Amino acid sequence: MMPVDELAQDIRDLSLPWINSDSIATTNLSAEQMNDTANTIIFITESDYIPQYANSRIRRWLTQLELQIFWALEPPVNIVEAELDLIDKLEDLGWNVDPRGSHITDPNTQQLTKTIYLEKLLDTKKEAKK
Repeated sequence: MMPVDELAQDIRDLSLPWINSDSIATTNLSAEQMNDTANTIIFITESDYIPQYANSRIRRWLTQLELQIFWALEPPVNIVEAELDLIDKLEDLGWNVDPRGSHITDPNTQQLTKTIYLEKLLDTKKEAKK
């Protein structure tokens, strides 16, 4: 399973009331999702894949992902509380989370957006067995 798919599944499994599982996209947003301002959209992409060496061989990968939240124009939750809850739960699942950066308003949709960076170490031997 690709790291973006693993993170998407982790978020789906959290069953947070403000995230519709159909509104989680990896790698590409559909045209429908790009124009959806009624629902909060989660968009996950890879930002880096860094080899971790031991004895001159790649033993693990440090995968870094970018999670963008495109908030519904009228979200049913307190945005800051919802983001903190999501971050806490993802950290409990083993993701290292870097939520730095401010909220930005998307110029096309007027949606408030937040970008969060996550990383996780993947063991090459463990991943090869899956």
